[in-house]
Amino acid sequence: MRKNKGFVTISSLLILLLSIFVIVNILSIVENNMHYIENNIISTQTKYIAESHLNFLLNNIEYRNILDDFILFHINKTTTGKAPISKFNIEENIFPSSKSDVNLEYNIDSDTVNINIISYYNNIKRKVIAKLNLINEIYLYKKGYLNQWSIEEDKRINYLEHLDYINKNIDEIYTENLIVANSDIIIENDIEFTGIIISTNGKIIVDSDKSLIVNGIILTRNESIGNILDNYDFEIIKKYGQGIPGFFDYKIINKKVN
Repeated sequence: MRKNKGFVTISSLLILLLSIFVIVNILSIVENNMHYIENNIISTQTKYIAESHLNFLLNNIEYRNILDDFILFHINKTTTGKAPISKFNIEENIFPSSKSDVNLEYNIDSDTVNINIISYYNNIKRKVIAKLNLINEIYLYKKGYLNQWSIEEDKRINYLEHLDYINKNIDEIYTENLIVANSDIIIENDIEFTGIIISTNGKIIVDSDKSLIVNGIILTRNESIGNILDNYDFEIIKKYGQGIPGFFDYKIINKKVN
């Protein structure tokens, strides 16, 4: 009887030890899972922070001015004066303990900007890499003359909205390299023009025995009349288009989150 009692005691002890071992392992698994879930939540939050800081950069006046200065410096190929800021931090109040390091890189070949943002939150780091297109696509079609009927149908609304935006936000301009008119433009002499000509509500009319040569780009609402020769030149467009409302149209064309 005593032998059986001793056997039962040892068995009970083994069962107890086994139960403790199982419970400890279950608690460890639960703790690890909770830690994994918590890290996933923080990682998701950090991703949100990185993406929100990207939007913050494009829409907040302070940071947008930094971006504008950086872009204009490179587009104009400035060689004098102080180089613009290309590395800075973003902090805002949505997640008070978060911050993001921003690094801007200009792509000379494509006139685009790479925005690299590394965000930190509760010891978690996430990275967003975005490519930013800078100039309104209308000026990138590589066509020296555009009107609403020469442009593809799916792009026509955007084109007409751009002309309306110019008309609403700028007075008529007649300079050596930029002409913006809200009605027909009459050409009565032979002219070779370097720059940009825009008729927001009309067309160009060239006298029958005269010709107009434009190195740059022509934008009109209606189809023009007369002898017009156009030579698309993007470098000229970049140089003289910066004062045109809507010329710069920042758009994210590629984004990757790590």
